Amino acid sequence: MTLLASLCGVLDMYRGTKVILRPFEWEDAKKYCDWINDSEMMQMIDRVLPVTLLEHQDWYEEMIRSSNVIIFAIEVASTQEFVGCIWLHNIDTRHQKSELRILIGEKKYWGKGIGTDATDIIVRLAFKHFNLRKIYAEVLMKNLRAKGVFEKSGFKLEGVLRADRYICGVYEDVARFGIVRTE
Repeated sequence: MTLLASLCGVLDMYRGTKVILRPFEWEDAKKYCDWINDSEMMQMIDRVLPVTLLEHQDWYEEMIRSSNVIIFAIEVASTQEFVGCIWLHNIDTRHQKSELRILIGEKKYWGKGIGTDATDIIVRLAFKHFNLRKIYAEVLMKNLRAKGVFEKSGFKLEGVLRADRYICGVYEDVARFGIVRTE
């Protein structure tokens, strides 16, 4: 049984004031592929080359089969419009931690609190239903919106990985944020 299947009964508990998290489906993945191939988006999420739909299908199938990943589609609560994805990646049950990844692909929703609401929901889910102790995220230092989301959601800056990612001919710094269950 996948992690997402085990959560089907609790999904209604994880609606925010602005968003609803629901299972991520193949139709969502096709739109997500368009988002990550956007040149502006690529620079914020550490992508250099575009992805074909076939390559993206392989990624999608790997994600939904994985026992250490859970991915949700983010919908705007008032319209049910699919606007992004959020997932726990590399869920480590031994050390009770996971990386959080999020992407708001619909640019008209940038800066509207969608990412913060989705992050708050998945953090509660991770701590309450997965018994995780820590959630962490890595974002490019230049991605001010992403840094703001994590700060508003109570994550603390744990450090900066200097010149960590090579993007478009430049080495970029990466901020590492974390939150623990007791915070």
